Amino acid sequence: MARTHLPHHRDRHREHHQHRYGRLHGFAQRWFLTNSIVAGIFALVWLILRSGSKPSRFAYPCQQVAMSAASLALGVPVVSAVISATRRLAVALRTPPGITVAALGLVCTSGLCICFTRSGTQAGGYEPLPLAGPTAFSVEHRGSARERGGLSRVAIAHHPGAHDGSSGRDNVHLIDDAVKMMVDEAVKAFAGTSTIVEAWEQIIPDPEKKVAIKINCQIEGIFTKAKVVWPIVDGLIARGVPLENILVYDRTDNAFSYAGFVRDPDGAGLRVGILQGYDFGGYSAHADQYYIAKMLIGEAGEYDCDYLINVPVCKALDGYSGVTLSMKNHYGTCSPNHGDAEGSIHEHICMRNALPAIRDKTRLVVLDACYCEYKWYNGRDQTWVDVVDKIIVSDDPVAVDYHGWQIIEELRSAHDFPPCSPYPYAIDYAADVYGLGTNDPDQMEIIELELPRFGDSDRDGDVDLADFAVFAPCMTGPDGGLLPGCTIFDFGQDGDSDAEDFAEFQAVFTGPAVDGR
Repeated sequence: MARTHLPHHRDRHREHHQHRYGRLHGFAQRWFLTNSIVAGIFALVWLILRSGSKPSRFAYPCQQVAMSAASLALGVPVVSAVISATRRLAVALRTPPGITVAALGLVCTSGLCICFTRSGTQAGGYEPLPLAGPTAFSVEHRGSARERGGLSRVAIAHHPGAHDGSSGRDNVHLIDDAVKMMVDEAVKAFAGTSTIVEAWEQIIPDPEKKVAIKINCQIEGIFTKAKVVWPIVDGLIARGVPLENILVYDRTDNAFSYAGFVRDPDGAGLRVGILQGYDFGGYSAHADQYYIAKMLIGEAGEYDCDYLINVPVCKALDGYSGVTLSMKNHYGTCSPNHGDAEGSIHEHICMRNALPAIRDKTRLVVLDACYCEYKWYNGRDQTWVDVVDKIIVSDDPVAVDYHGWQIIEELRSAHDFPPCSPYPYAIDYAADVYGLGTNDPDQMEIIELELPRFGDSDRDGDVDLADFAVFAPCMTGPDGGLLPGCTIFDFGQDGDSDAEDFAEFQAVFTGPAVDGR
């Protein structure tokens, strides 16, 4: 029975197959395969002849397209072997037959270049970004937390390669590309946009107005790092904010040398200053405003700022407020006094953040949690500073402080320390009494980003030839180091982009996404 059934089953399957796909489809498949191989051969010949003995020419746009076409058609081993013998092959091809074949390759590759150029133009003009990250998240921007009726969006980006692996915990020990990736991707996820420019367009409604960036460089052991602030500045510039309209400030410059900042309040471009030194007008004389920075209340003339971005650091504050995160950071925006005459420090933290000049002007909070000091020390000792490799972004300072507090408590528990003391009541007061945000995770839309998404250099949700065009110049070979912007192609996270990374790139190659898939 089985012997008669199986042939009958095969016949039916064959008939179904032929009916479904048809002869035309089979012919199209064979034509496409043959054409791809031929195009790959022509592209490879053109690549060899045009590059010759100058590897730097691999960075040319058409060379990158030719390399991607050849690699996809012929495979990594063939292309790698040919590239390694570029000089000898280039000489051999400088003959009449070689020129003829190269001419055919030129025609083929030129067509590919035109195709990709038109495709990029139709998509809005693709330009390789200086660094890469994952695709944007399909969430809608719905205004501030208050405008969203209390639902607070919090984006938490984690990149395990943000620190250089050394024992250092300063700005210099962070990897620029990885930190920028965390900041940019968290900002985009928070805004619900596919590009960083669109995100900052939503965050900063009017690019003609001045923007103040509050950092925390009070203590030499843990501080806001410049490598976290620079991507924010880049985003503001991309938004159209003039560089001279961006002010970076803190109360003092105690840790500027470790944090990567240079005090320059009167410079022609970006201005960095300290309020204690009367930069940007210094502090106001209004006691009922907690002697707030003049530039936030219109008393500082040319320094008057309409927008405020808070970039705190993740730090415990034993014996004072338990933790110091985004809300406590404004003790530097106001002339600080931990021993306020009435009420607790927790209440005064909330009162400062409830000032209209702080509450209404704050457009974004970016918590620098690349490192976290889980036990406070007022000095240079970094014994209790751990690497966390995270950036937390929201417009809700209470939600940010809640997540920062959880990081601190997890580290204290891991190091056999008791919970923060005192308990950070300010987080509860700010939510329950002052209505400055939420400390309830159920009232938060939490977006967690695990970075990097290797290979997707243009962050469009796929890994295609456009990404390969960015990858090609990044190939430095074993132990060749990483060029700027090439972290996304270090699949092995071993500090270079070599043949192994090339193989990994092929493994994740998806081709262009269709309809967002």
